Amino acid sequence: MFAKEISQMTLTNDVTNRLFDHITAHPFGLDNTFTATLRAVLHSRLPAEESVNAALVMLDGYMTTAD
Repeated sequence: MFAKEISQMTLTNDVTNRLFDHITAHPFGLDNTFTATLRAVLHSRLPAEESVNAALVMLDGYMTTAD
C-alpha cells in the first residue's frame, strides 16, 4: 500500500520512549507512525496509572491490531 517507511518521528525517539512508557506499540517493520499516533491521541486522555501496548499482526494478508 505504501512504499516508504517512516521511522524518524518526534514521538518515537529515545527521550519520548521514556516519557511515554505507558503508551507503546510494536513498529510495523521500521514504521513508527502507529506508535506516534497513539501517543498523540492518548497522552492527555490516558491516566498515568493505565497503559496501552498495541501489536500489529498480519492475518490472511491484512494488517489488524491485537493485544
